[in-house]
Amino acid sequence: SIPGLNSTEPAVAIFNVSGGKVSYQVVPLIERIIAETTGVKAGVATNLKVYGITPASNKIPLGYPYTGEWQVSYDKPVGFDPKTLAFKAVDPGIASVQVKVGGVLQSFSIQITDISVVINGKEVHFPDQVPYINKDNRTMVPVRFVSESLGAKVSWDNDNRMVIIERDNMIIKLKIGENKADVNGKTISFDTSAVIQNDRTMVPVRFISEALGAKVGWNQGTKTVEIEY
Repeated sequence: SIPGLNSTEPAVAIFNVSGGKVSYQVVPLIERIIAETTGVKAGVATNLKVYGITPASNKIPLGYPYTGEWQVSYDKPVGFDPKTLAFKAVDPGIASVQVKVGGVLQSFSIQITDISVVINGKEVHFPDQVPYINKDNRTMVPVRFVSESLGAKVSWDNDNRMVIIERDNMIIKLKIGENKADVNGKTISFDTSAVIQNDRTMVPVRFISEALGAKVGWNQGTKTVEIEY
């Protein structure tokens, strides 16, 4: 049997006979490519989540056993395994990744961050959008992952482009693009705006943490946000 041809997803095998030896490539039949991993932690090997979308709108993970042409561009040392899609860079910055599978070509960026977020002594791992420092020199984090780590429930009001965060008797309403929030009916301002980046709502970590009653510290030496509650 040939790996990749035993699944229910459509794929073709391309055989090559040379010098009495037979080799093959398995190419999935896809219409487009999407990348769900948009950020990684510097110095940590991360398997990128990159998928091919079939004509039936099914999502299949790329990498082995499928054949693809991968190119990673970064002005600093970087490691990448096209079979496992393991990506590792030591220095922070933005890398460009290009992949071609069959006739489908897609490019996307990977943000490498050296910022860590630790809550009650345990580091929080962000699967697809990492923390970053914005133009206002504020550390931005995905609101859902941090809020849920602090025991809160997060929902999204699409009509008003608003994040709603609830814990105990606390209700926080935060609109995208604004530098203020409604906290139990009281307007609280902060010095940078909530934004959407790579389909994730990013908020200043100090505001959201302190609004939920946590204490926030910053370790410049290790570039770590330390949250306790």
